[in-house]
Amino acid sequence: MKLRAETRLTESEGNLRLLECIDRGLGGFGSTVKQAIYWRFEIEYKMKREDIAVRPEDFQKFLEGAFGIGTNCIERTIIKEMKLIPGLEKLRDDNLVKSIKIARTHFHQG
Repeated sequence: MKLRAETRLTESEGNLRLLECIDRGLGGFGSTVKQAIYWRFEIEYKMKREDIAVRPEDFQKFLEGAFGIGTNCIERTIIKEMKLIPGLEKLRDDNLVKSIKIARTHFHQG
């Protein structure tokens, strides 16, 4: 998956795009739920929302601990938002960590 050079993003811009997708995905469950997830993630993992793009494994582990089997639904909802980004339409719905890593690579390729 390669981007055209004119759409290549800096690391911080790419991370922001990913966080926007995560926000929209979690927001589908309600703004209170989204804020509660971020708050609990910050408390339990001593990490901020902004760390999710660079440490997706920790976020996925948190989701699994908090939601068990329901994690799959949350991951699919976030990946669905990521698929709206041109060039990421073919992401698989079954692995959030892999999808975030693919997206980060995608944003930095020219």
